[in-house]
Amino acid sequence: MRKILFFLFLSIPLCFSGQNQKKIDSLKASLGNIESNKERMDTYGRLWVATAFKKPKESKIYLDSFSKYATNYFPNKRGQKERYTGDYYKSIDNYKEAEKHYLQAVAFYDSVNSKKSLHKSLNSLAEVQRHLGDFESALASVLRSLKEKEADEVSPLIIAKDYVSIGNIHGMLKNYSLSNDYFKKAEKIYIEKNKRYSTANVKMNIGLNYKNLKIPDSAFKYYYASKNLYEGGSKVFKKSVLYNNIGVLHEDSGQNDSTLFYYNKGLSIAKKYKKANDVILISNNIGNTLLDINQPEKALAYYETGLELSKSTGNNARIMSSYRGLSKAHDMLNNKGKSLNYYKNYVKIKDSLYKIESLETINALEVKYQTEKKESEIAIQQEEIKNLNIKAENDKLTKTLYGIGMFSLLTISGLVFISFRQRIKKNRIEREKQEAIYKQEIAFKKKELASQTLHLVQKNTFIQELKENLVKIKQSPELFKVEFRRLVMLLKKENAEDKDWEVFKSYFSEVHNNFDNKLKDIYADISEKEIRLASFLRMNLSTKEIASMLNVLPDSVLKSKYRLKKKLNLTKETDLMQFLNTL
Repeated sequence: MRKILFFLFLSIPLCFSGQNQKKIDSLKASLGNIESNKERMDTYGRLWVATAFKKPKESKIYLDSFSKYATNYFPNKRGQKERYTGDYYKSIDNYKEAEKHYLQAVAFYDSVNSKKSLHKSLNSLAEVQRHLGDFESALASVLRSLKEKEADEVSPLIIAKDYVSIGNIHGMLKNYSLSNDYFKKAEKIYIEKNKRYSTANVKMNIGLNYKNLKIPDSAFKYYYASKNLYEGGSKVFKKSVLYNNIGVLHEDSGQNDSTLFYYNKGLSIAKKYKKANDVILISNNIGNTLLDINQPEKALAYYETGLELSKSTGNNARIMSSYRGLSKAHDMLNNKGKSLNYYKNYVKIKDSLYKIESLETINALEVKYQTEKKESEIAIQQEEIKNLNIKAENDKLTKTLYGIGMFSLLTISGLVFISFRQRIKKNRIEREKQEAIYKQEIAFKKKELASQTLHLVQKNTFIQELKENLVKIKQSPELFKVEFRRLVMLLKKENAEDKDWEVFKSYFSEVHNNFDNKLKDIYADISEKEIRLASFLRMNLSTKEIASMLNVLPDSVLKSKYRLKKKLNLTKETDLMQFLNTL
C-alpha cells in the first residue's frame, strides 16, 4: 500500500505537468486561426501565464509578443504589460529590472484606480525591494496594499500574502518575534483554507525565525512539518531553502557532516531549477561551514559563486554576506590586503542596509500601521456600542429581564442624555442672547440711519431756502453788498462738506449688508453719485425727496435713474427700485 501511495504521489505532478503542456500546445495551435489583434494579444498573455516561472526562455517570447500588441494597439493594457515584465525579471532573479517595471505598473494602476491589479503590483514590488535590501520601501509598499485590502474587506487569502511579505521584511531586519506574529496570522488562514504549499512555505519561515531566536526544538518542529507538506508535491524547488534551513540548525548544533549533507541537497535542487537566489544563499552557507572546519580554500569557491550571482541579481543582502565570507576566508589564508578590501565592501553595504535612520523609519511605519489599525478597531467598537445603546434606549421596556446590569448602562446613558440636553439648552440661550443683541444693534443702526437721512433732507432744504433768499437779496441792492459775499462762502462750505454723506453711507452699509459693494460687483465703474442715488432709492424715497437731498431738479433725478438702470443692464420691464430691494 505504501508503494502504491508513493507512486500515486509521483504521478500527480506528472499529470498536472501533462495537462499544462496540452493547454500550451492548444493555445499555440490556435494562434494560426486568430485574426483579431485583441484575441492574439490575449492568447499570448495566456501562454505567458502558462509558462512563466517554469520556462523562462519560452515565456519571454510570449511576453514580447503580448507587449508588442499592448504597446501598438491597446494602451489600456500598459499596466498588465509592465506587471508581466516585472514578473519575468523576478523569475530570473534580476530584481533591479523587475523593480523598475513594477513601479511603472503601480503608477499606471493608480492612475486608472484599478485596485485589484494595483495590489498585485504592490505585493510583487515589495518582494523585489526586499531582495534588493530596500526594506523601508518594501514595507511602505506592502503596508499600503494591506491597509487598502483591509478597508475593502477582501478575501483573507489575499490579505495573507501581505502578512507573509511583512513577516519576511521583519525577518530580514532581525525582528524575529514580530516577523512570526505576521507569519502565524498567514499560517492560520492557509490552514483554514487548506492551502498546502502556502502553509509549507510559511511554516518554513516560522521555523527559521525560531532558529534565529535560539529555540531549536520549535525550529525543527516547523521545518519537518514544512518538509512533510512538500513531499509528493510538484513544487520540489521549494525544498532547496527548506534543506538549507535544516542545514543551518545542524550547523548551530556543531554537526558539520549533517550540515553539509543538507546544504548540498538544497544546492542541488536550486541549481537544477535555476533558482539563483537560493544558490547564492546556500553557497554562502556552505562557505561558512567550510570555514568552521578550517577549509578556507574550498570556501572561497562557494563565496565567489555567491558574489558573482548576487551582483547579477542586485541582491544587496546576499552581496553583503558573500563579502563577509570572502573577507574571513582570505584572513584565514593570511591574504590581509584582500581580506581588508572585502571587509570594507561588506561594511559599506551593511551600513546602507541597516543604517539607524532607515530602521527608525521602518519601525515608524510599523507603529503607524498598528496605531491606525487600533484606532480603526476602536472606532468600530465605539460605533457598535453607540448602536447598542440606541437600541437599548428604544427597547428599554422589553429589557427589564436583564436586571441590574442593564440598569447601570441605562443610568449612564440617561446622565449622558441629560448632559446633552443641558448643553443644547445652554447653546439655545446663548444663541437667543446673541440674536437679541444683534437685533438691538440693527434697530440702533436703523434709527441712526433715519436720523442721518432726516438730517440730510433738512440740510438740503436749508440750502435751498438760502438760495432763494440770495435771489431776494440780489434784488435788494441795500442788502446785497452786506450779505452776499458771506452767504456765498457759507454755501460753498456746506456743499463741499462730505462728512454727512460718509456717516450716512457707513450706517446704510451696516443695515443693508454692504449694499455699495454689491453694486460694484455688478458694475465695477459705478460712481459715488450713482451709489448715493441707489441708496436713496433703496430707502424708498420719492423722486422729489431725492431731488431735495441732492439739490437738483426732479427731472435730473429721473434722468439719473434711467442712466443707472442702463448701467446695471436691466430690461425695460424690470423695476429699478424692486431690483435694488433684492440686493
